[in-house]
Amino acid sequence: MSDRRTSAEIRRSMEENTRELSTAIASLRGQVEELVDWRKQARAHQKELAIGVGGIGVALGIAIAVSRIFRRR
Repeated sequence: MSDRRTSAEIRRSMEENTRELSTAIASLRGQVEELVDWRKQARAHQKELAIGVGGIGVALGIAIAVSRIFRRR
């Protein structure tokens, strides 16, 4: 039995691969758009953002207080 494919079989295979690739790219594009939508991400993670911002505020406040204490000496 021969492993050789006809040109029609090769063409069909290439067309099928092109369709599958187009579908995969469209799906990936949708996923990327969803991941980089920062407004949607912010709405979905409001609690985590608030905790993070609060932590940064506390750290900044402590850093300012400590720097003022050392400047007075």
